[in-house]
Amino acid sequence: MLRVEVKKGNIEAALKKLKSKFIKTKVAKQCRERGHFTKPSENRRAEIIKAKYVEIVATLYDSNGKIIYADFTFTNSDIASGQTSSFEFMIDKSDLPGSIYDFVLQVQASS
Repeated sequence: MLRVEVKKGNIEAALKKLKSKFIKTKVAKQCRERGHFTKPSENRRAEIIKAKYVEIVATLYDSNGKIIYADFTFTNSDIASGQTSSFEFMIDKSDLPGSIYDFVLQVQASS
């Protein structure tokens, strides 16, 4: 925190001194380099919000709405809110008792 003492009500001199302190401490340069300033507490909060794992559950249905297949998989770890990740299901159609009419994907995250 920068502090400047105003002496004898001379605000112009205090502002000039504040500007020079601001430049000397390189706060302005850091802000320009980063594009914006992020508080350390916001950085910690973002780290906490990251999911340790994301589970995807796939359920396949036949034309009567009966479940014919269900399986789950996990995505890559350390996914932050708003990010995407790939996943893959390997289904052998010969193991299915009927044909696939509909499917549902459910996503569950744990931090």
